[in-house]
Amino acid sequence: MDNDTVRIDITDNRTARITLNRPDVCNALNDDMINALSSALANINTSKEIRAVIFTGANDCFCAGLDIKWMERMAQAGSDDVSRRLAHLLLQIKDLRVPTVAMIDGPCVGGGVALAVACDISVASEEAYFALPAVHLGAIPSIVAPFIIDGIGAHLARRYLLTGERFTPERAKDIHLIHAVCMRAQLEATVGGFVEQLLKGGPAAIEASKELISYCEDKPLNKKLVEDAARRGAKHRKSTEAREGLAAFLAKRLPGWAGDE
Repeated sequence: MDNDTVRIDITDNRTARITLNRPDVCNALNDDMINALSSALANINTSKEIRAVIFTGANDCFCAGLDIKWMERMAQAGSDDVSRRLAHLLLQIKDLRVPTVAMIDGPCVGGGVALAVACDISVASEEAYFALPAVHLGAIPSIVAPFIIDGIGAHLARRYLLTGERFTPERAKDIHLIHAVCMRAQLEATVGGFVEQLLKGGPAAIEASKELISYCEDKPLNKKLVEDAARRGAKHRKSTEAREGLAAFLAKRLPGWAGDE
């Protein structure tokens, strides 16, 4: 599953580790990398074995956003291919069947920030930094903005999308752009702790929960929303997985999906 721009490693606990691998340009996204990521995610989404995905970058760098040279070539060709392909990739990550974790070290810029926000959980080292500098290049953050606004709201997004300023991982956590910050030496262990918790959940329950969260997102809290959510829960409780989970709890044993790890 490897190629020059993306490395895929599958661990024994059924976790796929996807490493952005263009360290000479701080893992900036280009057409080859986007194609490789999209193909890998399509394979993961149909896999019955993989239960979690970690996104990280090579050489203490997460992602510097879109490759400027690729953007320039697309602009000269008058193509909107850059925006369209990045948008599709980010949606693919957000809608992935299994949970995703961004492990962020070093620069996390532009499209790299959007990639992190598209993940379900994001953890950054204290040496990471963030920026959304499209306006500094005379561009608008047309694809990045919807994901940032979805993550932190329009009010906070205005500041960082309009100033393009650099900000710290602590600030990113304060505005709910990421979930956790730790020392660089603890980054692997911290991400591993999140993955361990994710693997305790029933695979079908995790998938259904992701679907429920997306369904509830931005909808008003009213009787219809509550009833729709309750129907989803009642349907899932009839599943083999839910019955196994309850039986394991009552018997004080691990459920089948955890016992074979």
